[in-house]
Amino acid sequence: MPVPPAPPEHRMLPDVPVLLLGGDRDLVTPYELLYEQAESAHHPQIVIVPGAAHSIQNRATNPAGRQAVYEFLLA
Repeated sequence: MPVPPAPPEHRMLPDVPVLLLGGDRDLVTPYELLYEQAESAHHPQIVIVPGAAHSIQNRATNPAGRQAVYEFLLA
């Protein structure tokens, strides 16, 4: 089954809260990209975890990413 094309740049994501989680030392997905992605979301919440690289939830020593996910899901 073919993958559908990405929505046009002018199209917003569904009207739901979105958590964008990044690390300030992530070389794979720089946190600047989170701000670009947030432009397509209605209710973006951006969390940048200091000292974290790419695997924030399972490898970062700073618990801020896991805490942000926990709080986001319980809100």
